[in-house]
Amino acid sequence: MPGKEGIETIVGVKKSHPDIKIVAISGGGKVGPENHLVLADALGADATLKKPFSIQELLLSLKLVD
Repeated sequence: MPGKEGIETIVGVKKSHPDIKIVAISGGGKVGPENHLVLADALGADATLKKPFSIQELLLSLKLVD
């Protein structure tokens, strides 16, 4: 994402709109997706997905945050 990391975005969105639902998705980069997703979860993401993921996993995540 240009200008901002996903983790920064989660913190900012949750601060200004605490009721919004967030699904964090990561391919991981150099450190692996698990580290990013654990942090995203701790900072308020309602669901997390590690790339690659199936359409079924995406749909399940969206049902969980509904």
